[in-house]
Amino acid sequence: MVDLARWFLGDVVRVSASLRSFVTRTGPVGEPMENANDSAFFLLDFASGAHGVIHVGTPNVAGPGLAHTGQLVIIHGREGTLETRGDPWTMPTVSQITGLRRGVDQAETLTVPAHYYGSADRSDPFAVFQHQSVGPRHFVDAITNDVPASPSFHDGHQVQRIIEAAVDSHRTGAAQTLYETISTFSGRPALAHRPCRRWSAGL
Repeated sequence: MVDLARWFLGDVVRVSASLRSFVTRTGPVGEPMENANDSAFFLLDFASGAHGVIHVGTPNVAGPGLAHTGQLVIIHGREGTLETRGDPWTMPTVSQITGLRRGVDQAETLTVPAHYYGSADRSDPFAVFQHQSVGPRHFVDAITNDVPASPSFHDGHQVQRIIEAAVDSHRTGAAQTLYETISTFSGRPALAHRPCRRWSAGL
């Protein structure tokens, strides 16, 4: 979800987070385990001026009939709203994009172009990983064909920095700044990198 937020809205400059553990888990033979975060809220400020909230969590019950089950992304702007929802884990599966423009009375369902699917069956949300160069297959294809991959290692590093900042924010109770906005000769703001202090597997 963090990478998706960057893809939609650009670089993240500040992070506030609350990380929680609600479920106590045991090991294979019943031994106690150190709990990982199973619920997280991120408040993100973007270099573009946008801000957003991410919530990810496992202690929930999902299923048909719930409007907000699965992966839900909502983007609001002055000229309209986009909602995307993907839920391949329930039957029937859900994969849809809905949009509403300013001045239009009714939201409409947007059709994903056919070439995104190629020969994959639209009704099977996992078929695209078997028929298209996406996910891990895309990464391998980029290596074997010596072409750039997207997302790249740079994108992965940026996501890791955001996760690290979220862990620090939860620990300190304060927002964490990843970049500082500085002036450039063009008059447009630029981002000055603030180096990360440690790596964290995070969530």
